[in-house]
Amino acid sequence: MHRYPLLIIGCLFGLVFGVCSIGNAADRPGRKYALVVGVHEYRAGQPLPDLKYAEPDADQLAEVLTGGGYQVTLMTQTTGGKKGNFDKLPTASNIRDHLQGILGNPFLKEQDTVLLALAGHGVLLRVKETDESGKEQIVERFFFCPMDADVKTLVTEAKAGRFIVLDDVRRRYHLVSMDELYAQLGSGCKAGLKVLFTDACRNDPSRDLGARATESLTLPPLPPPPGGVAALFSCSAHQKAQEDATLGHGVFFHYVIEGLGGKADFSKDGTVTLSELNEYVGTNTYDFVYKKYKSRQIPELKGTIRGRAELLPLGLPKLVTNSIGMKLVQIPAGEFLMGSPEGEKDRDDDEQQHRVRITQAFYLGQHEVTVGQFRQFVNATGYKTEAEKDGEGGYGWNESTGEFEGDPKYNWKNTGFEQKDDHPVVNVTWNDAVAFCKWLSGQEGETYRLPTEAEWEYACRGGAETSTAYYHGNDPEGLAQVANIADASFNSKKKPNGLYWGISSDDGYVFTSPTGQYHPNAFGLYDMHGNVWEWCADWYESEYYDKSPVDDPTGPKKGSFRVNRGGSWSSTARYCRSANRSRSNPTNRINFLGFRVARVLSSK
Repeated sequence: MHRYPLLIIGCLFGLVFGVCSIGNAADRPGRKYALVVGVHEYRAGQPLPDLKYAEPDADQLAEVLTGGGYQVTLMTQTTGGKKGNFDKLPTASNIRDHLQGILGNPFLKEQDTVLLALAGHGVLLRVKETDESGKEQIVERFFFCPMDADVKTLVTEAKAGRFIVLDDVRRRYHLVSMDELYAQLGSGCKAGLKVLFTDACRNDPSRDLGARATESLTLPPLPPPPGGVAALFSCSAHQKAQEDATLGHGVFFHYVIEGLGGKADFSKDGTVTLSELNEYVGTNTYDFVYKKYKSRQIPELKGTIRGRAELLPLGLPKLVTNSIGMKLVQIPAGEFLMGSPEGEKDRDDDEQQHRVRITQAFYLGQHEVTVGQFRQFVNATGYKTEAEKDGEGGYGWNESTGEFEGDPKYNWKNTGFEQKDDHPVVNVTWNDAVAFCKWLSGQEGETYRLPTEAEWEYACRGGAETSTAYYHGNDPEGLAQVANIADASFNSKKKPNGLYWGISSDDGYVFTSPTGQYHPNAFGLYDMHGNVWEWCADWYESEYYDKSPVDDPTGPKKGSFRVNRGGSWSSTARYCRSANRSRSNPTNRINFLGFRVARVLSSK
């Protein structure tokens, strides 16, 4: 009788989670439950290197799910180590206990959603088990490695030729098997349809650990998901699942989050189906890995489910349109790191990184306030902007001299360059912006205001979606795809001091562009970088971050300047960063400064 040693499959990095679609109408609305597990560090001496993104990914996923209405249980080494929450440590027994607590809920109904997310390492083992007829066979089975996994002993015993029994793997070596989870999510889960996503290496780096098979075998394949469950793997067999520092995620995980955030909604019907997500994640994962790493990573969908398999719109923007045609996106509550890390290029001293929690969801304009929208305000009220009332005017472009200048003739209606109704309004002061919000509040019966500086940056980053300099990444040249800033077009018209200004790429506009011309961020917001600077509600103080409260900071109580955010069509990339802070006197008016509005969430 032959002896069969251990085969290590590599790292299970990122995500294994099930999303259940809402079933038929029943006696109550569907409820949503999630168990999110992240393991970034293993016991000393284990052949399992630390994972850089497992725990942060679990944290970010938990934030997204919470914002989407899930009741989330988060299990990480950090969460479990706080205030003695040892039952939240991601050990094998704790994971099983919490999962059983959800799946064993006697009130769980078909219309409910259950989601399981596991981030950490995984192993593929050849184990001995007995089939239904009583016959012993050697099979390959996949296991998740909790923080107390003992893979080192497995390797040692496998190299010595010891048989590995399935129950021993679960009990003695503290591993959680995929078919165990299949069974629980299948017949054991009373929720509706289930989908399992797995971000995992599927190659065989066993030689790195010195463990090899003694002979070539034809083994029974990994069992498919049971009926009613579909599994989307991050790569095909014998491939490696990449993680990427510039994305701050596993590549597959990155595109899953983007897709669920709305980018996979190809039908534009407000939902993301499994087939849409599979197409979006598959194409983008393959393209990114092949271009950057010159290797192949091809996501693979297995299993079948009935119907459209609509995945709940996790992070999908909820849009409302008000009486003046302004579209607003519902921004969920959440937590993020405000400011910039010390190593960020062009970082300023007033950007100390600190944690901020936005405790209440709110609406934010999908676009900057346009000339046409501001015109409706003026026509309805007869309002005169400060540039029109005080005789000083605003700031504009003099085509005959090729220079910018201040002059009484410039105001929101005249900037010296073309401004149509779909362009962002400029030459408006902070006071003008507040007056617009006050009028709109009365017009709508809702509370409109300027966003706080914290709300603005949270929205710009897409919640906790990005920690990079810009919401698309760290490459300034990439701004031409998401923003209107100082670029090749701008320099063709104006080179300050005769020097080249801005990026070399071309975004297609010299001055302002119509709103919504570029790619949106994860919340579906446009022009958060560039086009025009945006007024925020806060007074500016350079050292405010040192004393800022964690929950819903609103800035200092007084000051001389109000905060501006986002950069403009005349700004270099430095000033368009998500964390960059600028300020202006509240009476300042200039042809690259405008605003967007926030609206308090109401029951309407």
